[in-house]
Amino acid sequence: MNRREKLGKSLEKIKNRIEKKLLIRYIGILFLSVSVILTIISVSFAVILRTQQRTYFANENIDVESISIQMRDGIIIEGLIYVDINLKENDINSIPTILLLHGINGRKEHKTGIIYQYVKLGYAVISVEQRGHGESGSPSGFLAVEPYDMIEVIDYIEANYQYANTSHIGVLGFSYGGGIGAILQALEDRVHVVVLYHPLADIGSLTDRIPLRYLIGSNIVVINIDEIQDGYDLSNENNTQNLLLLQGSADNIIFPADTESFFDKINPSNRTDIVMKVRPRRGHEGNEKDETSLKMAITWFEHYYHNQTINITKLDSEINSITLFNFNYPYNTVSEDLVIASAIILFIGLSSLVIKFRILPHWDKLPMKKDLDNSREGKERYKKMIIFRTSGYMGALIITGIIFSLLNQSILYGYFI
Repeated sequence: MNRREKLGKSLEKIKNRIEKKLLIRYIGILFLSVSVILTIISVSFAVILRTQQRTYFANENIDVESISIQMRDGIIIEGLIYVDINLKENDINSIPTILLLHGINGRKEHKTGIIYQYVKLGYAVISVEQRGHGESGSPSGFLAVEPYDMIEVIDYIEANYQYANTSHIGVLGFSYGGGIGAILQALEDRVHVVVLYHPLADIGSLTDRIPLRYLIGSNIVVINIDEIQDGYDLSNENNTQNLLLLQGSADNIIFPADTESFFDKINPSNRTDIVMKVRPRRGHEGNEKDETSLKMAITWFEHYYHNQTINITKLDSEINSITLFNFNYPYNTVSEDLVIASAIILFIGLSSLVIKFRILPHWDKLPMKKDLDNSREGKERYKKMIIFRTSGYMGALIITGIIFSLLNQSILYGYFI
């Protein structure tokens, strides 16, 4: 092969290398652009959907008010209050009020179908976002501080909403929120009646199966997850009253045995105001969506607030008198799905640019296999490339998480887990 042919091949390799780098850069820019477009579309869909949802409630004569409550440490907890407009305008301190506690990664806008049923029956419902969820601030405390937050929420409602009966407040909790509720009812005398769906009452049992201590780790809120006092630690027969536990028999997240153990601890005397109902063949999500479970919960609240002649020792038959209201609420997951897709695409785009600007420049300087350099200088080049590669990908991951945490705190919480 003559010198001209060698030069031509060398130029061809350089050209191909340049084209490859440009292609990687263009791919990165394209993915970033698509991510931005999807985010804008997602926000637009979210705004339209929220407008439709608020209009639906307005047409149903239900007032939905946003609340922002500052906690003792300066953290803001966001929430919504749902109440019938006529009751709000005419009643003073007499509307039975329920504090709804969502599950992990939940939002204040969730459980609207359940909230609707209670509002139509004459209740006011407060749905708040726990720390590290939705628009509320701070990392999640994972039951360490949330019950005390909820005491402050009750204080705030008592001081600012005359129509709400906070001296005999109800609590409705789901899973993680059920764990908060289990602690709250043990601490707070104003809690009058409680319904908990498969409560996270025993953190130890869950962490034995799922390595949450390693996933959550330590932060400014959770110093040591093993030291958190949960519902099993704090609740007993003396500080528990009017409590209904709803547990799916097929639940593989909160085991029936865990809820059974909690129930036995708080009700050694077999009192009739502390009841556990096991829902056959219902899993975690299935129990929360089950109409029979909902009717049992409604019947329980109705007994303590509206009609004490309801026999709560015969819930299975008493629920036959409960008729659910039709709920044709506008709802879709388009916005959430687009945000998730946008986050993935953003990460791919950032990673492509990391390859272009932080990995390839060092990769090109590395010795090839045919002339592998085991010298100190060669090893240093490899080491530098690995450092750049790792820091680059971690940077892309962190930037993606931070950007999308601005849309929803709980996305950041779930993203890094």
